[in-house]
Amino acid sequence: MRLIALTALALAGTAHAGKITVEAAQPLQGSDGMFRCALWTQGDGYPGETDNAFKTVAAKIVDNGAVCTFDGIDKGRYAISILHDANNNGKIDLNMLGIPKEGFGASNDVPPGPMSPPNFEDAAFEFDGTELNMALLMRYLLG
Repeated sequence: MRLIALTALALAGTAHAGKITVEAAQPLQGSDGMFRCALWTQGDGYPGETDNAFKTVAAKIVDNGAVCTFDGIDKGRYAISILHDANNNGKIDLNMLGIPKEGFGASNDVPPGPMSPPNFEDAAFEFDGTELNMALLMRYLLG
């Protein structure tokens, strides 16, 4: 009987998990590479060290557009980072001055600082655990 109650409780918790869908608000600069999205629950490594992200998703780019979907997301506080990984190497490429050579973006359309990436606190948002669709600004700083 206890196992049935625990199973029902686990299934009920899963039923309440939601979905976050993310796309670029404007066409990407080309269809090469992958559109990478990272969902964060904390700021350690945000936005570029995606090994520290809660979940990551990569989507194929078609006609300069792509969509990432995070399924099974519970109510909570999150931030998102996006990347047009044009050379598909799994990371954001920087020039000698540390300026991104690929398109990037953050939830709340947070811009980077003068010499720093967007920060988690500014990009964080509350998710109600149902369904959320986001169109985020993709920033291309070079070429």
